[in-house]
Amino acid sequence: VIITMDADLTHPLSLVSKMLYWINKGYDVVIASRYVRGGGFRDIPKWRQLISIIGNKIFRAVFWSNIHDMTTGYRAYRTEAAKKINLKSRKFESQLEISVKILKKRIKFKEIPLVLGLRKKGTSKFNYIKAFKTYVPTIIRLFFYKWFGRG
Repeated sequence: VIITMDADLTHPLSLVSKMLYWINKGYDVVIASRYVRGGGFRDIPKWRQLISIIGNKIFRAVFWSNIHDMTTGYRAYRTEAAKKINLKSRKFESQLEISVKILKKRIKFKEIPLVLGLRKKGTSKFNYIKAFKTYVPTIIRLFFYKWFGRG
């Protein structure tokens, strides 16, 4: 099992055992989601929440996704499932690419609630202007991948 998470302590370690529980129940990927019942935000500025909520709603619509949190980085993968993903992205948009490929390859996933809190260590490397410049071509590439099998 491979578990990915942010290193700034915004992702609670207590979810690891819950992720492993669902992996052991037969899921290939477990996604810690801010957008399922019990998930949400704690002490995160409203403007950041709004950007995340709107972005995820757009991504869900464009990719006809039943994954509620397309951009979370807190996930657990069976190694075999992770090997199927063949990731091309190298920055923050990689989480969106993983979500789209989970859908396209019909990888069995489960979402569990995540309450995202403020970082406790370090400073953010996320830059909204730079991210926009990398997300747009990624969205276009993934759109063609999802709907036409290319990209």
